[in-house]
Order: sequence, then structure tokens, then C-alpha cells
Amino acid sequence: VVLARAAAGRLERARLAAVAEARAERLRLLHGAGVALARCLDASAVVHELARQVARLVPHDGLVVAHPDLARGTVRTALRQVRGLARPRAELPLGAGPIAEAARTGAPVRLDADDPARAPVAAADDVVGDGGPARSVLAVPMRAGGRLAGVLAVHAEAAAAFDDEAVEVLRTVAAQAAVALANADAFADSEAERRQSDALVALARAVGGSRRPNEVLRLGLRHTRALLGAEGAFVALRQPGPADALGTPPGPPPGPPPGGEYLHVVAGSGSAERLAGALLSVAGTVPGRAAAGAGRAVLDNDVAAAGHAGFPLHDVAPVARLAAVPLVTGDGVIGVLAAVNRPAEFTAADVRVLGRLGELLAVAAVNARLFASVEAATREWRVAFDATGAGMAVLDAEGRVARANVRAAELLAGPGAAPRALLG
Repeated sequence: VVLARAAAGRLERARLAAVAEARAERLRLLHGAGVALARCLDASAVVHELARQVARLVPHDGLVVAHPDLARGTVRTALRQVRGLARPRAELPLGAGPIAEAARTGAPVRLDADDPARAPVAAADDVVGDGGPARSVLAVPMRAGGRLAGVLAVHAEAAAAFDDEAVEVLRTVAAQAAVALANADAFADSEAERRQSDALVALARAVGGSRRPNEVLRLGLRHTRALLGAEGAFVALRQPGPADALGTPPGPPPGPPPGGEYLHVVAGSGSAERLAGALLSVAGTVPGRAAAGAGRAVLDNDVAAAGHAGFPLHDVAPVARLAAVPLVTGDGVIGVLAAVNRPAEFTAADVRVLGRLGELLAVAAVNARLFASVEAATREWRVAFDATGAGMAVLDAEGRVARANVRAAELLAGPGAAPRALLG
């Protein structure tokens, strides 16, 4: 009896030592997972590192990292792996499966398809399965504070594959991933702000120092495309409208009425470069709404629904999505800055960025007009100066000849003399 008790005691101590060692190893792995996730400053890198760490911690046949949108009732799959291979999934309805339940309740969801009470819930999820619902599913929410960053789910072919320990491990690593995703989002926002600041500083410097305002407009359009990820961008200035303005919708009425207004596209970039020189009616068009009246920002992610009535130049440069802001000066709205087309929809944040760029490009547009007026006046003055029959010369502050016409050269330097003979 004494020997049996001693043997039992040794076995119990050995079992406890094995449990302690396993827990120590698990804590080491969890610490390593947290450190690895904290190093990632990109959301995609966080998701892939999360999948790698979960594979070390919890045996499974498949993994899903999903981003449910409870307001829209949809779920976007950031990563889906089945037996180690990535299986892309498009955005789906959220449904009523374990991912939806974990997102709505904020608690882990563990399912066994052999459990009659929970089998309908397992079968209702089309996200984790691969050709059918998995027999075991464990889904845990990834929460950073009160914010739901996503849902992490694993599934297995075996029944009852995930125990209480797996639940705790997955909850811990999901919390670490949520913090890493929040940090990645904050880093991405700070980088975007830095890029915006750098672009605005460069554009402001160009507006203040460039003698070629049209080049400033093109620089602004390049920054617009880069900051918003747009395929194209254009600047259009408001002008009094002729009765045959280009770009107006076909059919009656044939064009804007006499005295109406139109937008003259003075510069385009990317897919909108072909619009340069075109005219768009202010009345009835999507860009025109930004220039009409006092001017308001316009955000339309379904321009194609209005067809040629919304954007008459679809045949020249098809536009599916458009964000536009008015160019406002002391004289009112002088035109619009617009960004067109990109895979994702334009948002209110994009409009705010566009508005900052528009403030600077409004100054550049005014400078371009003034520059053009000065050039035209200078050309007229030069023609009149050179063509006059009287001899004329312009002297600088020290009395030296800075400019002379042909008649002055003939009178002072003899017949056939060129004006440059008098300079200086």
C-alpha cells in the first residue's frame, strides 16, 4: 500500500510537472506571438502573421480572419486558409453563423456539428466551410477596447476538436492581433497625413514660386491622384456658356441656353487627360453641381447610373465614380477640382483631402488666368511698339536703352540697322 501510494504520488507530480511545462511553453509561444504581431505596421502583415502564430498554437484544418460589418450586414474576408492554402472569398452577407454570433455578442463561439442544439448554427455559416460546414468551429472576436477589429475563426474536420484551453489561447492571440491592427491603422493614418502634408507643402511652394501656373495645375493633379488613389483627375474653370457647348447631353435641348455657363477643362491627368480642352455644361452634370450656386462638394460613386446626362463625356473618358470640390476665391466659385474612378468608393475623408488641394489650386487657377492675360497684353504691346511709325526706345534707370523699335534703330544707327544695335 505504501509503495502504491508513493508511486501514485510520483505519477501525480510528474503529471503536474508536465502540465506546468506545457503551460510555460504555451505562455512562451503567446509572448512570442505578441512580439511578432507588435512588429507589424501593416494590416495585411498583421493578418498573415496572425495566421502563422495560430498554426503554432492551435491545431486546425482551416482558418478565417474576417471583418464583419454589423451595420451593413456583410462580412469581408481578409484571409481564408484551408489546409495551409489561401482560398480567397468575396464579400458575403453576414448571415447567422458563428462569425456573426461572435461579432454580435463579443464572446467566443464554439460549435460541434454533432451537437443537435448547435448544428443549425454551424450549418448557417458559409464563411468557414470548404464545400460544406466544418464539424468543429471556434470563432473569437478581435476587440481593442470597445472596437471590433474583426473575428478570428478556426475549424477542423474532427468533432470536438477545440477544448477550453484552445478557447483561452485563441482569445489571447485575438486580443493581441486586435491591438496590432489598431496600431497598423493608426500608423497608416499617420502616414497618410504625412503624405498629405508633404503634398500640400510642395504644392503651396509651387503656387508661390512658379512662373508657370499651368505646371502647378498639373502638379496638383498628380498629387490628387496619388493621395486619393484615383485613376484620373481634372481641373475645370467656369466660363460664360455658348449655345453650342461641347460635352452637353445629346438630344433636345441641344445645348445650354445662351448666357448659360459651362466648365472648361483646362488640365487633366491619368484617365482624365483626354478631357483637356472639353466643355461641360454646369447645369445638370455631376461636376457642374460642384460649381453651381455657392458651390458644394460632390460625391457620386455611381455616375454611370445617370448615363450621359450626369457625365456627357463618357465616350471620351468613362467615369464610374467621381468626387469634386469647388475652387473658391474672393470672386466666388471659379471652377472645380475632380478625382475620378478607383476600385474603392470615394469617401467623405477623400472629399476633405480634395478640398485642401482645391484651396491651393484655386490660387493656381487665378494665377494661370492672370498669367495668360499678362502674356496676351504683353504680346499686343510688343506688336504695337514694333509696328509704330515713330522711333521709340525704352530706357532703364541709368539711361541705357533696354528696348527699341525698328524705326528708332533706323534713325539712330542708320538704314537697315536692327533694334538690338541700340541695346545698352
